[in-house]
Amino acid sequence: MRISIGIICLLIYALLGSADRPSSGAEGAVQKQKKKGNPSVKEVFAPYQAEVLAAQKIADAELVPDNEKTDAARDLNVLNVVLSDLLSKDRKKMVFLRKNDKTGEDELDFSSHPDSQRVTVKDLLGSSVSPAPDAESWAKLSKLQITAALEGMGSLVCRCKANTDFDSLTALNSKVRMRKGEEVDSNDVAFHLVTAHRPGYSESKNIAVVNVSYFWSLHPAEAIYVLEKNEEKWTIIFCQHIYYA
Repeated sequence: MRISIGIICLLIYALLGSADRPSSGAEGAVQKQKKKGNPSVKEVFAPYQAEVLAAQKIADAELVPDNEKTDAARDLNVLNVVLSDLLSKDRKKMVFLRKNDKTGEDELDFSSHPDSQRVTVKDLLGSSVSPAPDAESWAKLSKLQITAALEGMGSLVCRCKANTDFDSLTALNSKVRMRKGEEVDSNDVAFHLVTAHRPGYSESKNIAVVNVSYFWSLHPAEAIYVLEKNEEKWTIIFCQHIYYA
């Protein structure tokens, strides 16, 4: 996660008190115990070992430069869906949201720098490791969707090799403020900042995988999203948030 927090910022939030741990619902809180009889993620992905290896090959492949128009437009559409989800009503306790003084509405600070933390396909699968609800959510996806999601994970890891900013994302949700340059490391912004890796895509380009990082209180959190494209519209088909204590 590309986030640095000044001591002042930490003291302020320590005085305010850390937010209540968000309710995870069916989204995957790592603190939940695995329920007897529910599948584990390892069990869900056991039949997909060949696909996992194929995803690793995608991750290790030489990076193909982005097409400034088509790839940027696709990234924009996918990230808008994810960032809009982070802004949705069931996330109101998340401290990365800040209130607009004029409108009174929540806004989100998004880093123009893609997350600098390199990840692997194993890391992304590990993001869904233990809680039973998440394994169940994976299990609800079709074989084609899971295979395509693995391709998307490989693509996401490969795209981490790019060393360019999200400068082309000029039409994000109006409630999202793009933070650039020194703003990213300022005490006022850093604690509220949401960072993301470049989205990864299946070979068909109809499945996208997004990995975002943020703070849910004084502690970090991350989320993995899988989206599917139908008739030019991207829809979230899997979402897991992990809250670290």
